[in-house]
Amino acid sequence: MEKTFNTDNYVYFALMTPIEGSWGFTGYTSLDGNYVKAVAGQSGNGTYKAYDVFWSSAERVRRVPKAKKITVIRNGEGPIQMLEVEYLRLSPNCEGSKNSVSGQSVIFKEIDENKDAQILLDRRRRKNDAVTASFTLEGHELDDVAAALGIFHDDPLIKQNRITEYAGQDPEGFFKHYENPNKPVKSLVLRGLHMGRLTKTGEAIFWGKETLGGNEDQAIAYLIANPEKLRGLEESIGVVPTTKKKK
Repeated sequence: MEKTFNTDNYVYFALMTPIEGSWGFTGYTSLDGNYVKAVAGQSGNGTYKAYDVFWSSAERVRRVPKAKKITVIRNGEGPIQMLEVEYLRLSPNCEGSKNSVSGQSVIFKEIDENKDAQILLDRRRRKNDAVTASFTLEGHELDDVAAALGIFHDDPLIKQNRITEYAGQDPEGFFKHYENPNKPVKSLVLRGLHMGRLTKTGEAIFWGKETLGGNEDQAIAYLIANPEKLRGLEESIGVVPTTKKKK
């Protein structure tokens, strides 16, 4: 008989917005001051190996079997067996945890499917939307997003393939660059640095002896505010100008 997948056997924990990228923990301090740490067995010298609770950039929802038990130590003593779902629920960073204190950041929450099914769908849709958007990139926009991600290959197919892979691994990171209204200028600065037309000392960016800004954002703002400088840099790098020359 074919085995079926039953979501009733799992508990889901979702990273909260605006947390971007991956996130995880190896232990936490409970309200009574005990340091609680999940472990994955012992190494040859007798020390415990950490059991990572981790959300990747792509999979921002963690699925935990309801009956799964993990090994936990408190203040280095133990070990004891605990349900993994309880271990996550007791994390001070979990919404509603009894170990939370005033000012504690809520980073993830347990999903109540009856109330929060939309969150699960939104997380999955966001990943799908990022990959779909990556396939629409072409021409200058493809070059701009590629440069923002540090991809400077000449072949557009290779550029798109790498961007699509990134979009699937980190949807929020992809959209951060894809939706940036200043991405043509950001791309210009990054390409200038890659080609050696611009240089960097610390965070400051230079064009020859001229300082464009104390950091990347300042350099972008300076070029936007000075279209003739922007056009000159475009011509120096050899890209199609994004600004019109004054008559």
